[in-house]
Amino acid sequence: MDITIVGNSKGCMKGKIPARTLMAIMTAISCAIVLGVGPSAVAAISIARPNFGVPALVETGDTFQAEVKAAAGLTNTQWSAVFLNDLCAWTGAVEQVAYGTLADNNTAAGYRLTIRLPEALPPEVFRLAIRHATGGSATNRNAVSVLTCIETNFYIFHYADPQAEAYEPNNADTGMYGTHGSIRELYWHAPAVRLANPRFMFDTGDELDNAYGTTVARYEEYKDGMCQMGVAVLATRGNNDNVISTADWRSTIGVESYSITMGSFYVCQKDYNENNFTTWFTNDYSCSFTNPAIGYRLFGQHFNSGGRAWLPPAGQYPNLMLVGHGHANSTIQSSPYYIVETQQACNKGAVGFFEFAKTSTNWVCTSLANVPAAQFQLMSSGSTSKLTCAYAYTNDGGAYSNTATITNNLSKRFWDGRVRFLMKYSALGYQVTNGVRLAEYPYNNGSNLAVLVKVNIAPSATTVVSLGRVDTDEDGMPDDWENLHFGGPTNANPDALAANGVNTVREAWIADLDPTDSESFFRITAISNLPPWTVYFVGSSNRQYTLHGRTNLVDGVWTTVPGAGPRLGAGGTDAMPDTNAPSAGPFYRMEVKLP
Repeated sequence: MDITIVGNSKGCMKGKIPARTLMAIMTAISCAIVLGVGPSAVAAISIARPNFGVPALVETGDTFQAEVKAAAGLTNTQWSAVFLNDLCAWTGAVEQVAYGTLADNNTAAGYRLTIRLPEALPPEVFRLAIRHATGGSATNRNAVSVLTCIETNFYIFHYADPQAEAYEPNNADTGMYGTHGSIRELYWHAPAVRLANPRFMFDTGDELDNAYGTTVARYEEYKDGMCQMGVAVLATRGNNDNVISTADWRSTIGVESYSITMGSFYVCQKDYNENNFTTWFTNDYSCSFTNPAIGYRLFGQHFNSGGRAWLPPAGQYPNLMLVGHGHANSTIQSSPYYIVETQQACNKGAVGFFEFAKTSTNWVCTSLANVPAAQFQLMSSGSTSKLTCAYAYTNDGGAYSNTATITNNLSKRFWDGRVRFLMKYSALGYQVTNGVRLAEYPYNNGSNLAVLVKVNIAPSATTVVSLGRVDTDEDGMPDDWENLHFGGPTNANPDALAANGVNTVREAWIADLDPTDSESFFRITAISNLPPWTVYFVGSSNRQYTLHGRTNLVDGVWTTVPGAGPRLGAGGTDAMPDTNAPSAGPFYRMEVKLP
């Protein structure tokens, strides 16, 4: 919502300047459902990266690179990219396109697309759909994880050896089938992982047992379960992932050896079965030491000996190496660098919990001070989890308020926990108690709102987070504001005149005015009459302002003054200069809206 006021640079504006225009521009994020992201009738393409096991981790609004295998000669301007979750879709921008030997660690021909995330994309994990108008289309699941900030403290789950040997377990307590795992238990682990919300799951191999993982379809079953986790998965092959071909592994999971750089944090995974990329891997890892921006190196592989294990050379040690394979919790070595083994995830959801703290100069893994305490099981027995969430009302979009009660029977604090509320649509959205609202977006053709909330989940305790409408009577004004000025959420008539005699009560809310004060106006207070023209106004730090200009009021259109918003107000007397104003002196229009 916004209000516009107009002023002229010929002299200073005096008196009360009325609000001329009220435009209903809501701050809720629009989700544009984009057609044509499914299988194409024309020649097929495939997305080599990001993929399920080799995702992109990107800050909101930033760019990442996608590798697409397709025939040469496709027109650069005909690519499109869409990000999809279970509710709706957002369109990204393909900013650059290159063709060459650019896929699979620069060994396969393909296109490298530089894709920018839309600013509105919430911090969740998305399917990535890439389409070319004549080349075809493809979609990878769990491919892009959106982060609010990369250079901030985070934690991960080391998820070693899920090693499913059957779909259903034959041990109702552990979730295992014989001495190995089952697909079903992935679904049992998923709700706890979604709640804890590690930045990523670090899967160091043996996704399936070699007696079971004989086909791509079995690995798709594994992906189905892992995608329920709701977080990024960084995976590589173990010795039991050796039945399906390397080509099938790459198309299903992603390239088997790779690195990911998250700002100053470097992560790499080395394949245990083949040496296809040993030269590439060695060079890539070595180059991380010539990059002064890199402050931490996390190394993953199935095990540190046997198979195609790779050990860093002297002088190029990682900060931490995580391995599995032995089905045990063990600190294999602490010097010259840590190698930590975590027991098999298929035994009651065993994980290693590793926290990384950003210091002023570097990163540090605080969990290494007490590794045994960082390794635990998510499940108490079978499908019974140690970390659960119960809603007061069914979380299906049918309520205007809800409460989530999170019970944590683990001794760990998950300070970046997540809950997503599905609510009825409310024009002014929802406010959160005991949590931080990260994103809010409409779905179901605008009938509902999804509200993503960050929750600090206390250890060995119950944490309650609740959600309620900002505006319970849906009159376009928040309850808190109406309580302050009118003594109740239903006492104000939004269409009545405010005390200033110019604005309606609803307009007073939009401009952050006092509707009971006859001297409270949204106004341009002055305009300097010498270049560079400067427009002065009284602004609120809770509202966003944009300056528009035009040379006369008869011809032409209003255009945004370069560099003059949108931005938050200063919370009092404020000013926006127009350094490009023509000598004749323009007219100005100031716009205010909800941030």
